Amino acid sequence: MTSYLRHIPESALPFYPGVLLALSVTKLPAGMFLLGILPLALLSILFCYATKVRKVPRDTGLPASKDKGQDLLQMLLALWPIIALTVVVLFGGFSTAVSTAAACAALFIIYRFPMKELWPIIKKAFHPSIMVGMLLIMIFKDIIASIGIINTLSSTFAGLPIPLFLVYALITFIGSMTGLGNAVIAVLFPIAFSTIPGAGIPLLVLLMSFSHCAAQISPTHICLEIAVNYFKSDFRTIIAKTLPVTLFYCVTATLYYLLLTLIF
Repeated sequence: MTSYLRHIPESALPFYPGVLLALSVTKLPAGMFLLGILPLALLSILFCYATKVRKVPRDTGLPASKDKGQDLLQMLLALWPIIALTVVVLFGGFSTAVSTAAACAALFIIYRFPMKELWPIIKKAFHPSIMVGMLLIMIFKDIIASIGIINTLSSTFAGLPIPLFLVYALITFIGSMTGLGNAVIAVLFPIAFSTIPGAGIPLLVLLMSFSHCAAQISPTHICLEIAVNYFKSDFRTIIAKTLPVTLFYCVTATLYYLLLTLIF
């Protein structure tokens, strides 16, 4: 739940860096992309719930809710900073970093957050094991980039007896597995959209879906490293539980692409 479900919005909401870069490169409208990929995101949530979440024990040790409608309203009210951040980034044109800093400042003021509690939060955010893990992952990604693997992927997959759109999807997947998702978007997407005339939203949804899936099982994904450390788990366990969901997403995205090409 921690490593996969929390990342589903990153595949759809157009204010995450990868999505913003893809929209910038392809010059496609954010609203159409969101509408196009939303069914895949919802289907992924349903599949994850049916195969994983249902098995999580329901007993929380807390008393049962007496008014679920009120609880739902309270949850939506609690999400206002995220909703506001989405609107500001998507429609206001502000950067994610600036908007997040402004949202944090607003939360401090509105909820009168005590400053004495800030230091423990900062210490936890910059825990040595997490920072070292992030540093090593970034070094590994830069080494992979310097090798030039992205430039060799196209020639490697060009000879495969599969449709061109699937070639680009596989290159996106493997490139994103190395932690170079944004580099793949910047280098490969212009080529893909120039060699598949009228590809539009269907191809963007397909490629971003494969990029999203690859990130969920990539050893360079910093969030997975944090989850492993926090829950005292291991990387193999997370991958074993995540792989069926990502494979389902990739297969569904491919079939969905074929359906979208009939609509657009």
